[in-house]
Amino acid sequence: MNYVTGKDLTPPPAANSPWLCDAFLNVGDPGGGYILQNIRHGLYWFAKDVRIVRVGVATKNPRQDSDFRTAPSGVTWLVPGGPGLNVLPAIPESDPEVTRLLRPWSPLWVLRARFQTPEPLWAPAGPGMTLTQTYVFTSYSASPNHEPSAQLRAARFYPLLTFSFTPSSDPPPVYFRADYRVELAFSRELVTPMSPGPQGPIQAGVFADDDEVFKATSVTRLKILASLLKTDALFRHAEKPVIYELRGIGLRSGSAGSVAGDWDNVHLWPLQSRPDRELVNGVPFSLPSVPGAFHAAHSHWRWYKEAVKPTELPPILPGGAQFASLAGVAGGPMVDDRNQNQSLLFALTEASRWGPEDEWSRSPLTFEAVAKGLPRSIQPGANLALLVTIEVFRDIRRHPPSEEWSGSLFVHGFFFAHEEEPYAVDSPRRAPMVKPGRAVAQSWDRVP
Repeated sequence: MNYVTGKDLTPPPAANSPWLCDAFLNVGDPGGGYILQNIRHGLYWFAKDVRIVRVGVATKNPRQDSDFRTAPSGVTWLVPGGPGLNVLPAIPESDPEVTRLLRPWSPLWVLRARFQTPEPLWAPAGPGMTLTQTYVFTSYSASPNHEPSAQLRAARFYPLLTFSFTPSSDPPPVYFRADYRVELAFSRELVTPMSPGPQGPIQAGVFADDDEVFKATSVTRLKILASLLKTDALFRHAEKPVIYELRGIGLRSGSAGSVAGDWDNVHLWPLQSRPDRELVNGVPFSLPSVPGAFHAAHSHWRWYKEAVKPTELPPILPGGAQFASLAGVAGGPMVDDRNQNQSLLFALTEASRWGPEDEWSRSPLTFEAVAKGLPRSIQPGANLALLVTIEVFRDIRRHPPSEEWSGSLFVHGFFFAHEEEPYAVDSPRRAPMVKPGRAVAQSWDRVP
């Protein structure tokens, strides 16, 4: 069932679904849109708060003459449910586009709300804009496989945002942006997971896959991989756990579509402190395995090229077509194929940097402004918030001003596993990792 009116929109659980959450629709000034809180899968906590803090629209590409770390100019900013972006009283019960974007996974539970500008964005003949927030939950399963090795059972969560602009040539919008705030929170223990609320602190890891490693024909090299004596061989870049707060580029926009940035994925997991601060792998906490991370949230916006097919020599990984882009490109970005030119920017910060909740949309923390002062240490664990900024750049040849322009964001979503680690706590797969190995500087923008 869908909910579109009222402050408290806590939905009843879907039939045969272990997913639960609290839901709110914030309207007025400053707004806030459709917000999910206290998300859990069965007994296991997943997230404290997920929302879109603002969206932006522009008639010129604000990135043409500036880099991603400069605040874009000429952007009209709006907040779902806030002034100028009203909630709609009725929404479709189903959307075949959601099923297409999720392939090969199927929706189990869908929550949806829509918003619309009451008048053209810019007079006199500017476009109207409709936004649809769609939260999609899937079942917990190992099939279809969530990662190329097919080790994990997990459930998926998608905080989708779909935009639609009416035809306009006076002038047409060519840039759309959404800023997400995602605060994950996990059960600390798997044996007795349920508690009155989400537990912290948590840790994070960021990784960039190596596109060349599985092209190797050397049996010796593949045996090394099979024994996983050097798990960092799988990555171009890696920081596990993330040592200081971080600002990173996941995808860069380009003339022919998105290209890989500095990082391909982010993982977050509950801190597992060691008794009496006992050192294991040189640190006083237990880390998840990599590859693996059996009790963690995973978000991948790109996979290495060879992930789309089984490996021919050990280690045998089944792979799958789902690790290509929606356009079918191996190693391509996991973005809506209707708009293949997107950027994805993210920041991992202490949640307290955002200030009080009623300011999150009124005066949001932004990717461009977050890097003020030195980043704080988060290696020992912290209450973290993940800022994700997704920008969409219109291809006028494919989407001429005389036609509607639409698309969806965050189609890569998250997958959430809550299983016991099968590897010993001192296994090399669970060791800290910095790749390529330089000392990690206390700076916001870094690739080790």
